[in-house]
Amino acid sequence: MNRKRKISYILFPCIFIGCFVVYAYLTKGQRFEQIEYSIEYPSDTLFVKEDFSQYINSHCPVVIGKLFDSVNLSTFEKKVEEYPYISNADVIHNKKTLIVKAKQEKIIAKITNRRGEEFLLAQSGKLVPKRKNSGRIIVANGNIPNRYVVGYFVGREETSDKSKGKKNYSPLYTVWKIACFIENDPFWKAQTGQIYVNEKQEIELVPTVGDHIILFGKIALHEDADKTVQQRFDNLKYLYTEGFKITGWERYKLINLKYGTEIPCEKKK
Repeated sequence: MNRKRKISYILFPCIFIGCFVVYAYLTKGQRFEQIEYSIEYPSDTLFVKEDFSQYINSHCPVVIGKLFDSVNLSTFEKKVEEYPYISNADVIHNKKTLIVKAKQEKIIAKITNRRGEEFLLAQSGKLVPKRKNSGRIIVANGNIPNRYVVGYFVGREETSDKSKGKKNYSPLYTVWKIACFIENDPFWKAQTGQIYVNEKQEIELVPTVGDHIILFGKIALHEDADKTVQQRFDNLKYLYTEGFKITGWERYKLINLKYGTEIPCEKKK
């Protein structure tokens, strides 16, 4: 090992330790005087800073007036992340201010289960409590068995069954995958008004224009869901833009996407 490398191996740890000692000296005896909030909203606002502040004051360790070295920022951050409307949070301090940076969950659907209970579905798959100001989002209802559970993520729990050779289905999982696709596609976001789960737990889509129903079907938990959703919507778009050029889609009451590129359509009587 050459001389320069030896010096660097010795010097860098010394600099690090020195910075830590200086920081500890400068902050010794200093206390937090205030909390500031920085919130990112990727979809319509579910909560305001006052709501967030009230939650923190009720559920998180007290920091105002506390010494810097007496506050465990990691523990505080974990409590902040339990707030059901945020996806993640970072807690740092600058001088005498504790700064809480948080990102709200992006809401993509309002769920009404078969019991009539309502909750929200985030793009991450997280179930979120209903709020009055949830904004204009797609509605999903019908034969959905799931109830709201704190900290529940669609997909994380539902795909945990590793059964081989058996196709397992979850209507809420399919709803989540479809809602994610619609949220990220301006054309289908404008065209789709409702996601409905029928008695067979198959997905039906209700368009914003026309009085026909689109039978989307199911998605098995262990198949490539994103690919399946993309293919079925691509087939539907081709049918709309090419297949109905002559006949028009007004003649049909049901469009069935379950069978790949073969799309049987049921005519109105």
